[in-house]
Order: sequence, then structure tokens, then C-alpha cells
Amino acid sequence: PALRYRLLPPSESLQPGNAAPIYLRLEHARGQEWRKRLTEEPSEYLDMPFEDMPLEKVGKLLEFFQRELEQISAAGRRSDSSWEYVMEKQDPLLIRLADAQHMRTYGRLVSLKARYEIRKGQFDQALGTLQEGMAMAQHVARPPLLVNRLIGIAIGDRVLERLDEWVQQPGAAN
Repeated sequence: PALRYRLLPPSESLQPGNAAPIYLRLEHARGQEWRKRLTEEPSEYLDMPFEDMPLEKVGKLLEFFQRELEQISAAGRRSDSSWEYVMEKQDPLLIRLADAQHMRTYGRLVSLKARYEIRKGQFDQALGTLQEGMAMAQHVARPPLLVNRLIGIAIGDRVLERLDEWVQQPGAAN
């Protein structure tokens, strides 16, 4: 039926609350090795051809980031996203947006999870992951700053690349 597959979590599944603090706590008290793995490894697997992605290695990487992925999932099901940038009496161009920039790395991690699920034929799980990624893109783009909107677009674009892979799989909805 029409609209069976939605790219955002259904409104009835949203929980009240603010997604931004959940995203911001993901990196708290993490070491250098953790940051390096988050920054480098998802991109490596996303840049290779779909059929060449090593399922066992990616599965282990996703296990390593399981807690973070659970938190991203919870944030993706929040009804609001308020980053609360201090904008009073300052030039908006001077506001530091390292938090928003770092959200790109989480977008790559979510995109990799969706790719892994698609590759394994787990289309229902992949749909949920795609929804969480699109919700993240929307959350990051909410502040009234161009940079946030551009980062949200980049995250959404990375997630939608998985949709292209999904529809090409045997047995997948297209």
C-alpha cells in the first residue's frame, strides 16, 4: 500500500523530549581509539562497493558501537531537537558548531548500520535505521543556521544512498 515505507519515524512512535542532549552525550568520556574508529572505519566500509563490504568485520564494528547506536535510535524517536546555541549579542558567524560538524560521523555510523542490514536482507531493521538517520538529519538541521542545514542535508544524503542500495536487492521493496 501507498506510504507503507516512511523515511521518518511515524509520529505515533515519537517520545516527548529533546534529541540534542542524547546526541551530545555520545562522545562524553571516550578515548582517542574510540574517536579514531568512529571517524575512520565507517567511511572505509561505506566507500567500498556494496557487494565487497566484509559482513563479519562490519558486524564487529557495529557491535563495538552498539551502545552509541542504541542512543542514536532513542534520539531519533524524540519529538524535538533544541541545540540552544547562544545567539544573543554575538555574530552568528562566530558561533562554534563543532557539535553539529561531529554529527556527520554519527550519520556515517548509522548509514553503515543500514547498509549492513540491507546486505544481510534485514529490510525491516534497515527501514528503522534509515528512519533514525533521517530523523538525525532533521534534528541537526533545525537550528536557524545555514551550516546546520548543510550538515543535515549531508547526513540525509548519506542515509539516502542506502535507499538506492536497498531497492536493488532481490526481494526488497522498490
